[in-house]
Amino acid sequence: MSRANVAVCIGGDCRKRSEHADLEPSLRCVADVTPVRCLGVCHSPVAVVLDRRGDHAVVERIRTPKQRRDLVAFVRGDAPSKRLAKRLVTGSRRRKALVRLAKRLPPDRSDGRRLAHPVSVPR
Repeated sequence: MSRANVAVCIGGDCRKRSEHADLEPSLRCVADVTPVRCLGVCHSPVAVVLDRRGDHAVVERIRTPKQRRDLVAFVRGDAPSKRLAKRLVTGSRRRKALVRLAKRLPPDRSDGRRLAHPVSVPR
């Protein structure tokens, strides 16, 4: 079974919060983490869980240890908790983030492997 892919925003607003430093190591345990430039959501920190079915989840304001734990469980395949469901971005903001992600995501990873879950932009 392949590991999940998660894109983490490293834009200025996301990076300036101390919680950003804690987010990446938590996710690296369960997923391949790809840092990407600003996704335009700007409610830091922001992560995009890339789904095999193309139903990508954009999650904002992952600030507390409980929210990080919920995100890790979601990446592993659990249903989103109520706490995490409040952080899911929907509508035009989600679409905007996915369009930006598609432009910013490298076609090939630095380790030579292609991303297992390419980004497709919803209509």
